[in-house]
Amino acid sequence: MDNLAGKNCTILMATHEDWESICYILPIIDKGFLDSGVIGHVVIVDDGSVQTEKKDCISRLKLSAIKDVELVRLGCNQGNQRAIAIGLAHIAANRTCDFLVTMDSDNEDSPEFVCSLLNKCSAFSKPTVVFAKRSKRSERFSFRALYFFYRKLFQFLTGQKIMFGNFCAIPGEFVRRISFMSDLWAHFPATIMRSGIPFDSIPSIRGRRLFGSGKMNTLKLVIHAFSGFSVYTDYVAARLIILVGFFAVGFIFLFSVFLFAKIFTGHAILIPGWASVMITLVFLIFTIFLGAALTILMLTLSLKSRPALIPLLDYPRYVDEITILYRSSNSDD
Repeated sequence: MDNLAGKNCTILMATHEDWESICYILPIIDKGFLDSGVIGHVVIVDDGSVQTEKKDCISRLKLSAIKDVELVRLGCNQGNQRAIAIGLAHIAANRTCDFLVTMDSDNEDSPEFVCSLLNKCSAFSKPTVVFAKRSKRSERFSFRALYFFYRKLFQFLTGQKIMFGNFCAIPGEFVRRISFMSDLWAHFPATIMRSGIPFDSIPSIRGRRLFGSGKMNTLKLVIHAFSGFSVYTDYVAARLIILVGFFAVGFIFLFSVFLFAKIFTGHAILIPGWASVMITLVFLIFTIFLGAALTILMLTLSLKSRPALIPLLDYPRYVDEITILYRSSNSDD
């Protein structure tokens, strides 16, 4: 772990009412940093929490490697992905670091795994984002099944495999670049995947929430999925057009086979009238899908030509207050 000694790492957490979990997580991260010689800083984005008095537990912590804990409180709930975008932009505008780690605040992103991400990230000869790939999940079966379907649908519609969430280590030189990407508002991992920035992953076991109940449900997962699709909207539209084209060609081929069979044998393979019904049905389906795909593609290309909200430039409008929750007595800042 000598390659991490003296490195500055900022931890970014977006939270909504997870103060007890944060007070549990930070000492574990602090111990890992202390053993590795990492100088730590923490930025917590409060995404519209109501029970803010519970955050006082952070000020009573005894930390060594973590020098300060900063709270960025948003004016209202923006959602997890927007909160991450705001936090990342705030760090890019106000801090410098060798590494930035984004993670959930509910212990489902294992705090013991932070240094493993940093070691892998520092091992590359060129800067590379390293994600924690969930090799084992702890949620109920129905949620795991739905998440599996989401990943397969994402791959089918975009041509890209998404095997990870927000938990990752980012080299410091990429932080500012990422904060200029407008897609960051919608879906953090999909934005990294599409950005052209090198990325890799290492397997990790999904942790268990220790306090409270999980906030991700079926509806939120569906919204999260479509947010990921929105980063690849032009890809999705183009692939749908190609799919419709293959479908049309396949139907024409099958229809030609049946037609030639009737011409050369003199017998209809199927019941009379089937051809007109099938042609009408397929034409309607083809028209609907092609029209939808073209509309999506044209809207996407049109919107991409307009000025977009840039996290680094526009994040201050969402911030209500910035405070220091904890500062180490031996901090040099």
